[in-house]
Amino acid sequence: MNSPSLKTRSGGISIFLKLFGIYIATVVVVTVLSMVFLQAIFYSGKSDKSIRDKNRAKYVSLLVEELGNPPRLDAAMALSRKLDMHIRMEGSTGGWTTWDSLPAISELDSKNFRPTTEPHTRFGKIRNQRFTVAERNGHTFLFLFQGGPFREARVELIPVLLALVGGLFALSFLWLRYIFKPLHWLTEGVSQVAQGNLDHGVAVRGNDELGELASSFNDMTRRIRDMMKSKEQLLLDVSHELRSPLTRIKVALELNKPNGQVVIRRNIIEMETMISELLESARLDSGHGGLRLEPVALRPLLEEAVGLFPATAPGIRIHSNTEALSIHADRNSSLTVFRNLLENAVKYSSHQDKPVELSSEAFADKVKVHVVDYGYGIPETELKSIFEPFYRVDKSRTKSTGGYGLGLSLCRKIMEAHGGAIVLESREGEGTRVTLEFPLSHDLNPFRNPTEKDIAA
Repeated sequence: MNSPSLKTRSGGISIFLKLFGIYIATVVVVTVLSMVFLQAIFYSGKSDKSIRDKNRAKYVSLLVEELGNPPRLDAAMALSRKLDMHIRMEGSTGGWTTWDSLPAISELDSKNFRPTTEPHTRFGKIRNQRFTVAERNGHTFLFLFQGGPFREARVELIPVLLALVGGLFALSFLWLRYIFKPLHWLTEGVSQVAQGNLDHGVAVRGNDELGELASSFNDMTRRIRDMMKSKEQLLLDVSHELRSPLTRIKVALELNKPNGQVVIRRNIIEMETMISELLESARLDSGHGGLRLEPVALRPLLEEAVGLFPATAPGIRIHSNTEALSIHADRNSSLTVFRNLLENAVKYSSHQDKPVELSSEAFADKVKVHVVDYGYGIPETELKSIFEPFYRVDKSRTKSTGGYGLGLSLCRKIMEAHGGAIVLESREGEGTRVTLEFPLSHDLNPFRNPTEKDIAA
């Protein structure tokens, strides 16, 4: 794939280029600040320079004493070898030098000297080498320190330095491009998804934030792809499921049998149930279908839910010690939850299994309702997707285990709208346990309609 672009699609500067600019600016600022602070630490002011000049003048005076009076060339030659310096002496009686290339004192002009307060002493530089001119005992001395021939500025090193700095920035540039390449892959992935290609996957490189983002993107596209396929399958299944009761109604009307009204009524109820689940799910998704919360006696509500399954094998048994307990809930929506869970529990239990158990228990801040069956159970690999819309463990959709994959998804939406929760535990071949948590306080529900008490408050 191509490397990250330096421009965004809208023509703006890419985040990669911005970060690279920040990197360069930071390097420059840190370098400048370091130089300023080092200058301040080691060359802190004029007083330090004055002290250095005094020390240097005193040092030169000691050297002059070493040369004797009158100054001797042999002593100068010894000092030159010992201290790695060159010396020239000029006076009324003549002069000498330890190095023939050392310029005459008269050849030095004012631009070679810097200001100083030391009497009879001047300081300066020639081609980056320090020198001192001192007048002592009627003689003028030139001391050139750091020895050797006049050093020229190493201007040939400047291109090398620039090349090294340029190479460093080039390596940093390539390194950042490599780090930010996953962003380019993500941009390409978003473009592919926007064009409807949900099978496009983004390469995952490393386990840093960008790697996690790419992995999350792939997971998102997979879930969207699965949901889209599920919805497409839903349309086919709903069409089939609606067509079946409609066909039976037509047949009953044409045959005009004595039990025709019963058949028609049963099929109409089946169609109404299917449509109600679809509408209820869409209503809760929209955020405009608020629940109407009110105190609801829990035990009668559980008994009403059980009453929807008379004489249905393997049967349903209620265990509850909360007869007098009332919860704040939307009665119809809560009944829908109990009906769906009990229907699943009965449907996936064989006639030889123990009865489905429905129980409740109260806590300080919530009420838990448990629906337990001892049926087929759910494979562990299916548990993570069990609450997704349109998802079904049984893909066959036979009449005995039919459904639309909306029951558990609808239950979760209703419980979340109540400010509660739903937890499902299951072992294949052992059964399933579903726990509903209803909060005692109804102030947690974001979708409920305001009551008169709320308005008064």
